[in-house]
Amino acid sequence: MHFCLSSAHLLPDHNPVIICFNKHHRPQPEQMKLNKPITASMATNIMLTQALRLSFFYFAIVFMCGALFGSARVPFLQPTLGTRYAELLEMPLMLFVIWQSAQLTINRLEQKNGANNQYLTPVLIGTLAFLWLVGVELATTAILQGGWWNGIRVYFVARDVIAGPVYALAVLSYAIMPWYIWRCQNNQTKWTIEFDGSVDEDEGWF
Repeated sequence: MHFCLSSAHLLPDHNPVIICFNKHHRPQPEQMKLNKPITASMATNIMLTQALRLSFFYFAIVFMCGALFGSARVPFLQPTLGTRYAELLEMPLMLFVIWQSAQLTINRLEQKNGANNQYLTPVLIGTLAFLWLVGVELATTAILQGGWWNGIRVYFVARDVIAGPVYALAVLSYAIMPWYIWRCQNNQTKWTIEFDGSVDEDEGWF
């Protein structure tokens, strides 16, 4: 329902002003949602949801590639090269997969410019993905060894003295890589903005 008021009868010598009111006009839910400020709890929930989803994405890519490489390493390379050299030969490929997977993961990250604690999301992604990887590998080793204690012993203790530490460094890089990629991209963005700003200032002198 519309109500209109006119000033013609109040000020006959002036141009009339018409004001209309809509009784049923209310802000749409989408507009209210957009205008609603984001609280600290909402920001935390968004960060945790993103970290959980992207950590599964990151873990799935690396784990599937590792399983694919392992299916070729165990039956074909280990009988001829031995466990040590077969695992060492696999490590550069896994590091490349980790690097590319972290880039794909961080490219899917949605963060607002100027938001506080932006680094926490990539840190959480790497930490959660590390937990998923260690948990799945421990469970797989326990099943193959016939028990949890045997699986833990084989996973942490019964490793090659050279290939074992190299594998540990690869897993550590797997956990740190999302934060490292995010930091590199963030610094590159800052450098680009500063360079563009300096170019604009230089052009202003001419």
